Amino acid sequence: MRWAGDHLALLDQRRLPTEEHYLALRSGEAVARAIEEMAVRGAPAIGCAAAYGVALAARHPEERRDVAGAIDRLAATRPTAVNLFWALGRMREVLARSATADAAGALLAEANRLLEEDRDTCRTLGAHGAALVPDGARILTHCNAGALATAGYGTALGVVRAAAEAGRRVEVIADETRPFLQGARLTAWELTRDGIPVTVIADSMAAHLMRGARWTWSWSGPTASPETATSPTKSAPTASPSSPRPTGSPSTWPHPSRHSTPRRRTAAPSRSRSAVGAKWPKSGGSSCSRMLPGRAIRPSTSHPHASSPRSSRNGASTGLPTPRAFLQAKIPRLRVGRLQIDPAPNPRAKRAQRKTNMTAITGEKIWMDGRLVPWDDANVHVLTHTLHYGLGVFEGIRCYRTDDGRSAVFRLSEHIRRLFESAHINLLDIPFSQQEVEGAVLEALRANHLDEGYIRPIAFLGAGAMGLYPADNPVHLAVAAWAWGKYLGDEGIERGIRAKVSTFSRHHVNAKMTKGKTCGDYVNSILAKREALLDGYDEAIMLDTQGLVSEATGENLFMVRDGELRTPPLPTILGGITRQTVIQIATDKGMPVVEAPITRDELYIADEVFLTGTAAEVTPIREVDRRTIGAGGRGPVTKTLQSAFFDVVAGRERKYERWLTYL
Repeated sequence: MRWAGDHLALLDQRRLPTEEHYLALRSGEAVARAIEEMAVRGAPAIGCAAAYGVALAARHPEERRDVAGAIDRLAATRPTAVNLFWALGRMREVLARSATADAAGALLAEANRLLEEDRDTCRTLGAHGAALVPDGARILTHCNAGALATAGYGTALGVVRAAAEAGRRVEVIADETRPFLQGARLTAWELTRDGIPVTVIADSMAAHLMRGARWTWSWSGPTASPETATSPTKSAPTASPSSPRPTGSPSTWPHPSRHSTPRRRTAAPSRSRSAVGAKWPKSGGSSCSRMLPGRAIRPSTSHPHASSPRSSRNGASTGLPTPRAFLQAKIPRLRVGRLQIDPAPNPRAKRAQRKTNMTAITGEKIWMDGRLVPWDDANVHVLTHTLHYGLGVFEGIRCYRTDDGRSAVFRLSEHIRRLFESAHINLLDIPFSQQEVEGAVLEALRANHLDEGYIRPIAFLGAGAMGLYPADNPVHLAVAAWAWGKYLGDEGIERGIRAKVSTFSRHHVNAKMTKGKTCGDYVNSILAKREALLDGYDEAIMLDTQGLVSEATGENLFMVRDGELRTPPLPTILGGITRQTVIQIATDKGMPVVEAPITRDELYIADEVFLTGTAAEVTPIREVDRRTIGAGGRGPVTKTLQSAFFDVVAGRERKYERWLTYL
């Protein structure tokens, strides 16, 4: 990460190792979302990023009115990152003693200072730890404790780097570290760039390598607490987030969670510890332990679960927890040995959940029936009619941050017009005008401090009469807005997704009103989507009642064949606004566009297939029913239209500026 004049440039770790993409973060909220969405990870890096988030909040035209609130927002992003609270504590102190006019500059200076201190500390740690690493060492690592997890250089990997810089031959074995693959993606990427040999193994291989004495050292990442932090070779003065800074240079005083713990493992019991000059502590206080194949000789007495000790074969306490105590401490409500474990989702369902951006959403305010209410208070009665029968209408809209730093809602008037048309089709009388609803959309975005995000207006029947003729039930209107990334994932946008033709058919044109975006109609889509994800695909393609291609579960479909762009005609599909946008862009570029029926097998032999929608934007399909489409990736036509679409929403195409409503 680096300060770039007016914003924080942050390497997006989610895109590594295939793409080095830097996020330009200009507000505290943007930094908070980057932390929550794992664009930045590692406790030291999170602490530094959060410090810059506070500095950005002090500069932001809206956030600067409540910088303390921005600090609270950042503190809620990662409750387990001790550096986060340590850094925010320092920023809060600076804020408290700074005059309002000088706060922005003072906070930025403190954030820069935190960044430099972290780098200095990591290099000092590396120098100390490198003294323990012999020539020819093979080091097993877990997760990523490198430059990506800190302000630079790294903790555990900093020791590896320092040893390599000192001329020692070092080889690293990195386990993949599921589910986010920090080892396979990040550790391997860092070390490869530094020319340090690295081998990636499956997580389950580590025990086998331990048994066969295939490695000599294991480096665990940041483990020491602020109160007990020690260097690998000597004690350091203690410091805590609330205590005064210790004397000496920043590189000599401890920092929370920033001290790697070398755990030496010998190939045989006879190997002398003096081979690497290590000085093992006589008592607890350091989490450094010497290891032999299969058992611990001198475990740490400061183990977080040492209150539940187990004994070695000779009856002496090892200081390690029993398996039952460890599991119960790590997994709440797990009853070890009684076979009464809280139900877990089907493993295929877990994989399916990761395929789409379906994380829990939250925000600050929701617009309901003409006023903003707190997010958690936006409730309805359990006998709300739409909850039981599905008669309601909604829209999905996106707001984008444009290149000039402003925010713009894409095709707002078209979306709200369709909302009212859907209500008219379903005999719902929305008690607000279109202009009032458009204003509510903008108000919801501002109330939630969003510079880009997803907006969901919904009109629904409230509580009152039950049954199928709710003549007098009131019609309510709500507008929610939240931060929502790529619906089918960043990888889907770049490489394309895998789809299957669903066993569920789209409704007949007279079974439902296909031109209305009606709540209950989406049960059909939910069933098809679940089926596809549980079968290992990313999305489902649905056929109409005649067996012709209709659309996906929430997206329209296009195919390219011999340079011609084809899409199913309107009768059985919802005429998507993004679909209309792509047709207009393609026509303006001179591409032939045909609305015509498409058979299932035509998809198999298409040159390209892609989906369009507010949530999905423009997403390529690389495979249908296990058949590769074209070259198996994003095709040239798709790439052209996708790039043009993102140019439009970013405000780079003045020709289409009429589609943007600026906040």
